[in-house]
Amino acid sequence: MNKTLLIKNITFIYFFNLILRYCKKIIIGICLITFIPLFFAPTWLMMKYILQFHAILWLGLILSYVFHEYLHIVFLRRVNNSGYININFSLIRISLYPKFKLSSSDMFIIALIPNLCLLVIGILVIIFAHLMQITFLMYVGYIYIFHIINIIPPLGDGMMIIKSILIRPERR
Repeated sequence: MNKTLLIKNITFIYFFNLILRYCKKIIIGICLITFIPLFFAPTWLMMKYILQFHAILWLGLILSYVFHEYLHIVFLRRVNNSGYININFSLIRISLYPKFKLSSSDMFIIALIPNLCLLVIGILVIIFAHLMQITFLMYVGYIYIFHIINIIPPLGDGMMIIKSILIRPERR
């Protein structure tokens, strides 16, 4: 699914709803499957594990994924607030294609900063979880930290970082 939007009109809630609409069937399927063990072991302990899994799923996987992509949009908005962006959804990724020119330094910042922001958030969540002794919240923090892997070149942000380094600045 492709969607072209004016970048200044994209809010976090709108973007989150857009992703939920696209991934609705997958998310509902995963949520329903996770309740199957409750039929075989209908205990409060099993319910606790299922709820912790859902906290990791929603706060860790889904929210970090949405937050990561939205941070790209925030930094793209700083470059060109009146431009358009094409959002391409596939089964395992979301790709953002600005419909305006980016300098190599802007491209570098837009690719790198969201990964660093999630790294810092992950470290803060782990520290908080450690202080409060909430184990499942530590896993959420680890998921946020794991987003730093996106700067490896075969992945999207890593390729943009390499492209921004190799691109020649335009002469005026």
